[in-house]
Amino acid sequence: MHIERIDLNLFVIFERIYAEGSLTRASEQLNLTQPALSHALARLRTVVNDPLFVRQGGRMVPTPAAHKLIRYVKPSLTAIKQGLGEIEDFDPTSSRKRIHIGWPHRFESVMLPRLMPVIEAGAPGVELSCSLLGRYELEEKLSTGAIDLALNVLRPTGPDIRSRLILRSDLAVVARKGHPGIRKTLSMNSYMAHKHVLVTGSSNGRGFEDFELAAHGLKRDISLRCTDYHSACLVVSKTNLLLTIMSPIAELAVQGSDIELHRFPLPDKTVDLYLYWHAMSDNDPAIQWMIGLIEEQVSADASIKAVNKPKPARKPEKSSTAKSSARTGAQ
Repeated sequence: MHIERIDLNLFVIFERIYAEGSLTRASEQLNLTQPALSHALARLRTVVNDPLFVRQGGRMVPTPAAHKLIRYVKPSLTAIKQGLGEIEDFDPTSSRKRIHIGWPHRFESVMLPRLMPVIEAGAPGVELSCSLLGRYELEEKLSTGAIDLALNVLRPTGPDIRSRLILRSDLAVVARKGHPGIRKTLSMNSYMAHKHVLVTGSSNGRGFEDFELAAHGLKRDISLRCTDYHSACLVVSKTNLLLTIMSPIAELAVQGSDIELHRFPLPDKTVDLYLYWHAMSDNDPAIQWMIGLIEEQVSADASIKAVNKPKPARKPEKSSTAKSSARTGAQ
């Protein structure tokens, strides 16, 4: 294959389709008609001898060959833009930028109510696109440009992934009002005597709290695994099951409901949340603006333990990673 015979604009189109997962959105981003975009995709398919994308419902799902190709195309396009000085100054008041964030479902209710009022008031043209992020997808999706930022607990990552600790959250235990097994405070004996709900995207994974309990030689009885906090809280309100979640999520859930909050019976146990991005975005003003906005809103919120003076962008330390390796399966 001779690269001089290939129209390199095809890779620009490929990258947009990959990032957007939609011919319609990609055509809007590139100011091309859908027929023109489809024709370009057909040409590239012929060049690489692979369909690259398969339509599933309303999405264009990448093939394995597309996943491999984007690892080379995305950083190459970024380098070219930087070399030509085409990464323009970012003005949030007038930008139409779409920023993609991936995170586990439990973080949406914590972050979006803090971010969207500020974006609506000061950056009305900026679109925030959020998607669920599986436990092993963080590095791949940042590397391929499928997402711009990720929010998660501490994960082991490669050298091109930046991370920054942005907040610490207490754990709370949710129980129905008038729970017969709980007096004024929730003791460890009472906590361990009851069955529990675990919100997770995994059929057999453990939560952060399970690793903390295991460190004290304890294993709780999980009666229900589900994928949604709202459903979990409804179940708790009608049963004697207990639910352990981050305090900011719990405080939202308890409003106007038949549930109440108790302190997690292991003192001083917190969940550390990290913001992740790829080194390719170090000089992207839009992504750096969003990083600053997230840190600013977290720091300004008295209901959570923000890290007011985060360390510079870095990789998690080896010691921390090793210490938390057992926790990387927590959902």
